[in-house]
Amino acid sequence: MTLAIWATILILLALLLLLAELFIPSGGLIAAFAAVSLVGGLVCLFLIDVTAGLTGVVMTLVVLPILAAGAIKVFPHTPAGRATMLSTSQRAGSITYDRNVSRSGSELVGLEGLAETDLRPVGSVRIDGKRIECFSEGGVILAGTRVKVTRIQGMEIKVRPA
Repeated sequence: MTLAIWATILILLALLLLLAELFIPSGGLIAAFAAVSLVGGLVCLFLIDVTAGLTGVVMTLVVLPILAAGAIKVFPHTPAGRATMLSTSQRAGSITYDRNVSRSGSELVGLEGLAETDLRPVGSVRIDGKRIECFSEGGVILAGTRVKVTRIQGMEIKVRPA
């Protein structure tokens, strides 16, 4: 009878540890302890009876995916989930880059713009009224500095202070 109690305790402990893993950032350490606890509980069930052990394994294979799907669905609505995920406004409009520049690359060379963010070496530059991701040719360019497009190298727009 004590094996059944230990099996129940270890399996419940595994479920509690998996729940704690959602809210406590541990790099998977708590989940590893949960896995060890679950295996210990299943071993206790097998020591009771092979049928009990197989029932525990089948239940684990059915219940854990259902719990994981439920956690994925519920987690964004918890305080921890809201704190770790971007809101719709943050995802949609904080910084947008115009990847479809109306000019061809060769037409951009020689144009001047204004650095909107620091280029370390990558940042955003407003050229021709469009926000474009650019690369600094040499060193850091601070926000607010006038820059000039010097060359296009592949998908990279290279700029230097004007």
